[in-house]
Amino acid sequence: MDTSAYLKGLSSYNSNGNLTLTATSNNTIKATAFAATSSIAGGAGGGFSISGAGAKATNEIYGNTDAYIESSQINSAAKVEAGASNTSTIDSTVASASLSVAGGAGGGIGIALGAAFASNTIGSSSNRTATRAFVKDSGVTTTGDLKLTATNNMTIDTGVGAGAMAGTGGAGGGISCRVPG
Repeated sequence: MDTSAYLKGLSSYNSNGNLTLTATSNNTIKATAFAATSSIAGGAGGGFSISGAGAKATNEIYGNTDAYIESSQINSAAKVEAGASNTSTIDSTVASASLSVAGGAGGGIGIALGAAFASNTIGSSSNRTATRAFVKDSGVTTTGDLKLTATNNMTIDTGVGAGAMAGTGGAGGGISCRVPG
């Protein structure tokens, strides 16, 4: 989503005071994804147990933030300012946990799988996110300052974790396999 503050196509804009255009983007995504599983198997002859958990979060912010004067004539007795600011944030946490337990007189086989994935994007090579302040094809007359500012302070903070635990036992022994990812 684009955010804009602009004057465009004005043949004459007259002001006795200040002219200020401000565009501000502060998109915020806070995401939490969590998955957990457990399995338990047992029997006189033994037990076989598989447990798997997976979690994924995909978060995206796109759009431009622009403050501008275009194809216009501005006559101002004081200062003229155009400012654009983007402080968008993605804060995500992704976690998974898996537990598998198997046993019996003949032994046991336990397998546990855990996976967690995060994909966070602010703009991309095919869909850039820009923050701009500009004057284009325009005339600006002022007794004060002409001030253009563009500030980008976008952040991504992500925590990703996965755990897996497998336990086996029995008179005949056991095989345990865990795959965290």
